[in-house]
This record gives sequence, structure tokens and C-alpha cells, in this order.
Amino acid sequence: MVPKATTHGLRALPTCEQMIAGQTPNLLRLHLNPWVAQTCVCLNHYAQTLAFLPDPQSEDCPSFLTNSREEALSGALKLARFTVNGRPHRARSGTVILVDPHERYPHFGSSQRTDGSRVEFVPGIIRCGESELVSVLNEHSNAGIVVLADGSQTIAELVPLRDLWLNPDVITIRCVNTKCVPVGSAERTAPRCDIVVFDESFVNHDVPFAAFTARRSLFAPWFTGKMSMFHSTTFQPNSLTTIHFMECLGRHDPATVHMLHDELLTIETDRQARHDVYHRLYSPSLSKLIALTGFDRGEVKASGHFVTVCGGRRADAGGAANAEWPDRRIFDGVAGVACSLRGHNPPNFPDEIRETLGRDADLFDEVSRHLQTLTGLAHHVPAVSGAAAVEQALQIALSIQPDRPHVLALEDGFGGKTLAALTGTSRTRYKQNLGPLYQHVTYVNPFAPTAVDDIRRALADDPVGVVQVELIQGVGGVRPIPQPVLDVIRQERDAQKFLLFVDEVQTGMFRTGPFVRSLDVGISPDILTIGKGTSDTIFPFAATLYSDDVRNRLTVLNPELPHWIRERHQSAPASAALLNTLRRAEHEDWSTQVRRQSNVFQQELTAVLKGCRNVSDVRVFGMLIGIELNVCRLPIRLLKKQMGKLYSLAMLNHPQHPLLIGFCQYEPHIFKLTPGLLMDEEHIRTVCSTIGETLHRSPLSVAAAGLKTISRRQ
Repeated sequence: MVPKATTHGLRALPTCEQMIAGQTPNLLRLHLNPWVAQTCVCLNHYAQTLAFLPDPQSEDCPSFLTNSREEALSGALKLARFTVNGRPHRARSGTVILVDPHERYPHFGSSQRTDGSRVEFVPGIIRCGESELVSVLNEHSNAGIVVLADGSQTIAELVPLRDLWLNPDVITIRCVNTKCVPVGSAERTAPRCDIVVFDESFVNHDVPFAAFTARRSLFAPWFTGKMSMFHSTTFQPNSLTTIHFMECLGRHDPATVHMLHDELLTIETDRQARHDVYHRLYSPSLSKLIALTGFDRGEVKASGHFVTVCGGRRADAGGAANAEWPDRRIFDGVAGVACSLRGHNPPNFPDEIRETLGRDADLFDEVSRHLQTLTGLAHHVPAVSGAAAVEQALQIALSIQPDRPHVLALEDGFGGKTLAALTGTSRTRYKQNLGPLYQHVTYVNPFAPTAVDDIRRALADDPVGVVQVELIQGVGGVRPIPQPVLDVIRQERDAQKFLLFVDEVQTGMFRTGPFVRSLDVGISPDILTIGKGTSDTIFPFAATLYSDDVRNRLTVLNPELPHWIRERHQSAPASAALLNTLRRAEHEDWSTQVRRQSNVFQQELTAVLKGCRNVSDVRVFGMLIGIELNVCRLPIRLLKKQMGKLYSLAMLNHPQHPLLIGFCQYEPHIFKLTPGLLMDEEHIRTVCSTIGETLHRSPLSVAAAGLKTISRRQ
């Protein structure tokens, strides 16, 4: 069954207006977001009501917020597999039995071609209806995870499943919509359940929102390990979607909102209570980071390139709450992890969307025409995030290469955090205990002296159907792929018959100057992904683009896949936002502006960092900038993993011009600067001045100041 496309997102435009008027941050991780906290409280209540525990209320149920039910289920399965595979005495396998009688997840984990064969994107997910359930249970009796895709069904109706569902060694997951939730009731509705997946019906399908909620005892290993920040998603925490969740909940289930009224009001008015909820029900690591950076000292506003932490009350030396923190106006050099194009809360955004919606009868086709002009690729399907776009790209590529199932990806690349997107992620620690994952993948180090020969050898040894490339590895250190590597891939493509998939989620949307970087390096991909800036920091959105040849082969081998993706994720406001952005960029010549700004950044950083022994390299690609600390210098070498964070904290605490700067997840000693695209030269010089002044400081003084800040704010 193909879900009907929706344009209900128009109902979220008043929420946008409310946010813009109040300068509410949207995609700012350090914002102690009251609506995220309130959402987690409500999901915790529902999860306990849905029979997680022998004694409801005895164990908190934290949540991860995502952009679709597919992303939420992927996250839930990561948590479930992490638990099953990580047990000391492993009694069960990571195999998943997904009971999906109404085909809510028809292309999740695998997809069927027209010839009846199946292509498997994530191994070990056995999707079945009621008629196949008995045979599936017999064949996979050692499965460690069971998913009930339609939460309105009860286990009593699925008698063959009951014994497995009640086995304490099996992780059980229910996927629910608003019809499954006992409105205003605390009555238990089903046998024990470990994880609940909430779908988009909780926001009336108006915005990209879903979540998975689990018992704290399951979340604990994630929350305490080094991976605790990795398991989140790029577009969260998201004000737009959580504000809308709370508004929809008030209409759908006022009894529950009334029941939780006191706690919800306390979250709204008491920052300490809000922080406690963040720590307890959302992300302990993020709550600690927010406290460390001082973003919990007052309400946070965002406008243009700046975020402001408004001064709040604090206790004086005698303990009386009669002093105030000063306001802090901070330049945002992270910008929603490169999602910002025009800065926070573009003032005319809702009116621009309404105007575009009123002018263009067929938004999807109009967006396709613009994207074809900019990339040469005539077709696209929408996505809710960069990871989702990458998953779709791999699904499309592997669907039309039945005799060539291998993926060739580059080491230190990053494809995303969902199960299938992890195919493009080579670092094993990010996939520990999440298997089985896609196995037909070879990783080649593009920076090795033997890279060209290694690629040729890999193409000769395996039937490679798709080569996946990030032209600049953002997470991996803001490093461009060497031109000889790109040349050999281009040269071998026709002879080896593979598809070239270029992931431009980081580099697209004018981030490096041109609309996509492929144009600058002479690459013509068969499949291309864009994201981040497609949202303009408002609507989570991305896209997977592909050629006529790919479309023609899909028509023969798997026509249902792109049709289903389009119907599933099409959004009128998101398409209108992207179309509006593309038109503005053409009219205002953003490409030239970004190139000019890039030159100014290069000149200014070269000047302010001249003679700086703490820096080994500066890499400027439009408004994607990497600054690498000199790890050969003794103090930095000893504290390599921490010095990047300590220098970042020092920039944030700069007395005149504080700067929020990011760092590369794989390489935390490399700073990553991804501000809004359109900056004036005065702002660029101020940002570079802060960077220069801070990085000229000795590592020992920065470490001492950072440790003092940490001890004071713990």
C-alpha cells in the first residue's frame, strides 16, 4: 500500500511565524529547548502507558527524535541490536522479524524488483505479513528482535508470535500512531514492550517528525559511552517540529496535556527543571555540553548569524538570587551544522513560501527543472534528511545493479547514522554491535600513495555496482579527495559499468561556491544527494537526484521504489522553500558571493594565523572551512582529543567577539567552520580575529582556562 502524499505542512507556517517573531532557534543543538523537553515528557508518559514495564512509572523512558518513522525504526533497531549483540552471553541473534501486514515499511531493509528478486540493503530484517508468520518464526527461531509495525494489532491476535514476544531475551518494538495511544488513560493496553516508535500522525503529517522511546536500562550503554553524541540526528533538536508536536497533542489528547500540565509548565518557566528533563529523558551528554558552554544561563534567541544567550538570574556570593548574567551575543559559525543559508529566522520566510505556493501549480516538476539546470540530473525524490537521501541513493543504485551488488566507498567518508547509510561509513567503532549491516562494501583510502592502484584493484576484484564519494570529507577533516582519485573513478566508470554516487549533503547548496562541487572538479554523477542547506534552517528536507539512465533502469527493475519515496516524503512547504532558495540564489548570484567570501576568509585566516605554531593547516572551500591543530607540538600531541574542544571553548568565551565553532567528529583536533552562506566582510574579519587571537594562545593557558570553566560549571 502506497501512502497518500500530503501537503498538510501548510498548517505549520503559523508555527514558523511564531518562531521568527520570537527569534526562536530551530536547529541549534546548544539551545536548552523547552519544546524538546516537553515532547520527551509526553513521549515518556505514553511509553509507560504502552506497557514497557511490569510497574509503570518505575523506570524513565528517554527518547530520540527523528524526521520520519523509517528513521525512528532504524534508530530503534540500532538500539535493539546494540543491546542483543552486546550481551556477554549472547542468547539471541541480531535478526529482526518485522511483522508488517499492512506494508507500512515496504522498502525498509530490502526491496523487491519486478523479476521477483529482492535486493537487501540491511541484512537480517525479515519482513512478513500474518500469513507468512508461522514459517518465518520456524526458520528464524533464534531471532533476538521482533517489531510489530502496526501497533493497533495486539499480540493476542498474532498467536504464533506470543511466546517469542514474551521471551525476556527478545527485544520487542511497537510502531504506533495516534489511534494506538490510549488517550488520556493510564491503562495498560498490551503485554510488555521494550521500545515504541511514534510516527508522523502525532504531528498530523504536517512536519517531519517521529521518535523512538525505550526503557532507560536499554539506553544506558549509549548514554555512558563515547558514542552518545553520535546516535543523535542532524536535524535535532528541532523547535519547529516539537512546537508543532505539542500543539497537535493539545488538540488530539487534551486530557493527557492537562494531566501533565504542572510538569510542562515548570519546564517552560524553570530552566533548571528543563535541564534536568534534558538529562533524564533526552541526552545526558548534550545536557552536560549545554551547561559547559553556558547556554543554560538564560533564554536563547537567534537572528541572522548570531545567537544571544539572554542574561538570567543567578545566585550572588551570599546565595541570594539577585544578580544577573550579562547577555552574550555569539557569532554562530556552526549554523545548524551547515543548514543555514541566510542565517537564523529569515524574516520573510512564511510569506515567501505562501507566494511560491500560490504561483507554482506543480512544485515538484518546477524543482526538478531547476535542479536539472544546475546539475544535469533530470529526476529527484525528496528526503527528510541527508542520511535518508543517502539511503535512497544506495537503494536506487543497488536496485538497478542486480549482478553488481558491491559498493566501493572511501575511507573516512561519512554517509549518515541510519542503518543503511552506515554503508558509506568506514570507521568500525561507529558500527560496533549494530550488525548485520551491508557486507558487500570495500573501503579504499583515497589519501594513500597507492590510492589509484587500490581503486583499480578493487574494481577488478569485485562486481562493483556503485562507487560512493564525498568530494570533501566534512566529518573526516574537511579534506578534499585528490584529483587523481576522482580522475581514475571517472575513467573506469564506463569500462566497469558502475554507477557514480556523489554525496553533496555537505558540499552542495552553494556551500563551496557552485551549487554542487561536482561542477568544479569535472565530475558528472549518476546519482547525487543534497541536504542541510535545503532546509534553510526551517523545514528538514533533502533530495536524491539521478540521471535519465537511472530512471529508465528503475522503470524496468523497480518502478515502485521512487514512486513510493515521492509519495511518502513529498512536502509542499519544503519544496516551496527549496524552489524559493534556488530562485533567490540565481537572482542574487550566491555562487559569486560565496567565492568572494571564500577569498576573504583565506586572506584573513592566512594573516591572523601567520607564525602560529599551534596550527598546521587551513583549508578553505567556500564557506566550508577546516583549521587543523598542530598535533606534532608536544602539549597538543599529549591532549590531542581534548585540545580542539578546549580551544573551541576559549573561542566561545572570547571577551569581545565570542564565536561558536564546530569540530570534525572523526578528528576533534580539526575545527570546522560552516557559517551562514551570505556574510559581509566585517563579520568575516571579526570571526577571523577571534580565531587568530585564540589559536595564538599557548595550549597550556587554554587548557588551564578550560579546566577552570569546566570545574566552575559542573
